[in-house]
Amino acid sequence: DFQCECLPPTSGVMTGSVATCEVDECVENGATCTAVGQSCSDPSTTNLHDWECICPSPSVGIAITQQARCMLDECLLSCATCAGTICSDVGQECYDPNTTPQSTSDWLCKCPSPSTNVATGHPAKCEEDECDSNGWKCTVDCRVGSTDCQQTCFDPNTAANSIGDWRCVCPPPSSDFAIAKAAECTNDPCKHDNEQTCLSDPQGCEWTDLPTPGCTRKLCLHDKQTDCETDPLCNWSTGSGTGGNLASPLAFEKDVAVKPFSGLKCQTPGSWKNGCTCATVIGSDTLPGATVNIEDGYLTGKDTLTCVACQSLGLTAEWHSVSGMLTISKGSADDLAKAVASMEFSTSADNPGKRRITWNYGHGFFSTHTGHYYHFYSKTTCARGICTWSDAQEQCELDSNQILGLRGYLITITSETEDEVARMKLEGRGWMGASDANQEGKWSWVTGPEGVAGGCVYASGKSSCDLKTETGLPFGQGKGSNFAPAADPSTGKDMYENWARNEPNDLRGEDYGHFRWPAGDWNDLRGTNQRINGYICEWGGLGEMCVDAEDVIGARDLVPGVCVQKICVNNTETDCKANPKCEWVGGNIEPCTVALCVEIPNEKDCDQDPVCHWDVTVSPSLCKEKICNKYKDPATCTTKDDCMWDDGANRCVDKVCDPFD
Repeated sequence: DFQCECLPPTSGVMTGSVATCEVDECVENGATCTAVGQSCSDPSTTNLHDWECICPSPSVGIAITQQARCMLDECLLSCATCAGTICSDVGQECYDPNTTPQSTSDWLCKCPSPSTNVATGHPAKCEEDECDSNGWKCTVDCRVGSTDCQQTCFDPNTAANSIGDWRCVCPPPSSDFAIAKAAECTNDPCKHDNEQTCLSDPQGCEWTDLPTPGCTRKLCLHDKQTDCETDPLCNWSTGSGTGGNLASPLAFEKDVAVKPFSGLKCQTPGSWKNGCTCATVIGSDTLPGATVNIEDGYLTGKDTLTCVACQSLGLTAEWHSVSGMLTISKGSADDLAKAVASMEFSTSADNPGKRRITWNYGHGFFSTHTGHYYHFYSKTTCARGICTWSDAQEQCELDSNQILGLRGYLITITSETEDEVARMKLEGRGWMGASDANQEGKWSWVTGPEGVAGGCVYASGKSSCDLKTETGLPFGQGKGSNFAPAADPSTGKDMYENWARNEPNDLRGEDYGHFRWPAGDWNDLRGTNQRINGYICEWGGLGEMCVDAEDVIGARDLVPGVCVQKICVNNTETDCKANPKCEWVGGNIEPCTVALCVEIPNEKDCDQDPVCHWDVTVSPSLCKEKICNKYKDPATCTTKDDCMWDDGANRCVDKVCDPFD
């Protein structure tokens, strides 16, 4: 039962064997650490002379057998509002230049390379004007005396992550520039003495009256948004009024789209013109639907029309993706007006062009190119689902198929424009109003106003010739490659035709014309052919509109974004300062610029911007930059009575008034 006991300053005891002797050196030395607010730690009590002084949190620092040198790196602190987090959230590096515990709030945010900007206590404004290092390249290869030597360097985007977009800009009158290299400056091609010659120049010229009349080169003729936005003289506009951004849904403007007329009511005396009655046109106080049509520029599979209000109005809307047309079921005049006014157009096309949208009341679509209505009907509208040529014409000329007093007929094609209108709306092989049934090989238009022009006398309620006794208006004669167009009786020029190769050929007695599908050119078939998919009815030239056309027809051109010249470019100093939307900054690149804030269109959005205010002292009122925001450094800002420097925002702001001062 003997025991071994450790000798001081160690401690430990063991019965029957040698003891493990340990010593906590902090018992004897701890006061050295605590005297300066540090804690003592002995990491190994079996070793001597290894005690440590440790700095208190959040400082860092450790020293063996002596007091530690404490450091406070604010960038290493971990919290949502700590320095390291604030810098890293915007992709910047945090740096603490003085890590003594007494030195706080001196941390910096450093911009990533190549920018060298830093800011104390908040994220830095990272800018890198590439002209500082590349400006010499604009003139290095120039010839003495050449205008190429007068190029200036301009960096439109000095953000640190915007690299390689600096450009060399030619001096006036040339508007040429080159990105990341010296430009090839060309002389202004628009040296015309009169306005007519100037405007007809295909190189892009415009006539200006101020400050002196003359022809100048039109700026900003860029088709692509990226090219436009890199041109220092241009802005990319998404369009308004007659246009819009086609990359997202665009609602029609109510005051532009339709007039919700109230005159088309059966009980209103005098509502109708030209002897029409409510019963013969619409019946039961309803109109036979409405049609909205992408007449020009339609991209199949990418463009769409949507009636937003149709469901709530109890109307049915059907989108025809093949032809780019939306039809709305019959309803009251007021409901149809509301439905058309709610139409939205959208497209998924990457680089869309202009679209022409037309709308009208009635079951056919109105073409602004011809002034007539058209509609492709499926063969299912005919008895037994089979449409002979005669069946199709009978369907077109029905009293119930009139559009606001206009009688329908199988389509007649008198121009390439009208042929294109029809082709774009084909949904299959379709009959047209052409025939040589009266005289083999002599092709004529035998329906509609063309039939009348050819001498046909229509029976009551009819819109086609009697092919047993009447010829109609001839437009050509012959077969295949020997077909010869007839002369137009009013102009003497060849009548329009678009027969497919080696057509017409009268194979097995083919006497009636139709559109091929999907090519849209013409072919002849027997009138009883059952492979026809449908027919196109046309309205116009037979009958009289029962209402004023402007009440029931409308059109609008939608355009994609367009590159436009900045509103303040090329202004003189006097003109610039007189324009409330411009600001004179001087310099050689863009001395007159668009004033900050003026492009914010309304008071609500303007007042929400911290550097803007709604100015009612000008007419019309507009959004303008706050005066104090113009001072970019603390020294200048603090000399202004109404301004103060905001360290957190790193800008000059309006001084806040104390109501009790």
